[in-house]
Amino acid sequence: MEWIDDAPAGAPVQIRKWYADCVAADGSVFIGYSARLGLGPLAVPYQATLTGPQGRPLSQRTVVTSRGTPAMDGDGASWQCPALELAGRWTRSTPPFSRVLLDTPSVTIEWTCHMPAAKAAVRVGSRSLEGLGYLEEIRVHGDPTAIPIRELRWGRFLGEGDSVVWIDWIGPQPLTLVLHNGIEADDPCVTDGEVTFTGRRIPLGVEGSWTLRDDVLAEAIFPERPRLRRIVPRSLARLREVKWAGPGHLERPDGRSSPGWIIWETVSWP
Repeated sequence: MEWIDDAPAGAPVQIRKWYADCVAADGSVFIGYSARLGLGPLAVPYQATLTGPQGRPLSQRTVVTSRGTPAMDGDGASWQCPALELAGRWTRSTPPFSRVLLDTPSVTIEWTCHMPAAKAAVRVGSRSLEGLGYLEEIRVHGDPTAIPIRELRWGRFLGEGDSVVWIDWIGPQPLTLVLHNGIEADDPCVTDGEVTFTGRRIPLGVEGSWTLRDDVLAEAIFPERPRLRRIVPRSLARLREVKWAGPGHLERPDGRSSPGWIIWETVSWP
């Protein structure tokens, strides 16, 4: 446990979560999470790595520690967590961007995409990956049970020269964002089967895609520590996350198509 030292006054809960990934040329996948989940002035830190070869579900390892969290330094970021035998480096290829996704009296969500596209090199134990990667940070101030979302779709496409990131949620305050190389699209549309914007299209779930994980939130965060699951608010503990990866392509208005790799997910509220 640790004290939260930067929680806004009156905010009963604060969540700060880093997400990083890397897909190697052979389709091997690394996903990492580093987060603090807070209740009042206390927080439980956790970090997790998920790795696996193309076509296989990811193997997860989780530790409860705040030591060795991601650190930004200029145009790069390093993540060194000895407890996870993790050493990673992301070097930015495109500029960062940030958005306030939600701002209500009860809860605020801040999203910073530090690395929409990056050259990544990651070692986890004896496994090493090099390829295109991504790094983002989410901060939730206030009460996360007040987030007005019933279903969330998120994803990122990375290819040589192209970065596409999308967020789409359904609820009382719906939101759809698609950013291509950091530029927000005027006409975004996200469905289970595709992402479209400004005459461009990214099909989802094409041949060769596979499921990376399918879990409920509390079990995914603390797979071997059931007592710690109690800190997750009940309304959030049963969120279901399904995450996929696969080869993909960005279709352009002139008929050209650019190849890349996609990681995407849906999160459903119970």
